[in-house]
Amino acid sequence: MILQEEKYIEKYYGVYREVIFNSKNNSIIIYFNAFLNDDLNFKFEKIYKTKDEAFKDVEKFINHDKDVIIDIEYSKEAIEKINKSLQSFLQAIIDNKVPLPSKDYIYQGDMNNIKIAIDKKYEFVYWEDA
Repeated sequence: MILQEEKYIEKYYGVYREVIFNSKNNSIIIYFNAFLNDDLNFKFEKIYKTKDEAFKDVEKFINHDKDVIIDIEYSKEAIEKINKSLQSFLQAIIDNKVPLPSKDYIYQGDMNNIKIAIDKKYEFVYWEDA
């Protein structure tokens, strides 16, 4: 069940998240994605004892956010800003500082890949001249 669809994050330009409840194991899954790159996906998950506990924890998180209205235009400057923001987001994953309902959410990816992406300063969104 989707609890929050594609909400942009104020701190990370061009990064948005989705919050999903998985009723099979009472888990909350939070996906972070980037504007113009549907393949880029960072997943965090926490399993709760009950559905009520999960909803209570995530409700505060969802309602605490400011509504970020973002109008990203496709420009070279915007793409550069998004890539820089993504590098900051990757560092936040390493530093355990991603905005989540609590610190005990577990990143469901390979930290070594994150470190490589930071070291090599990967660009995840590209500008193409027309």
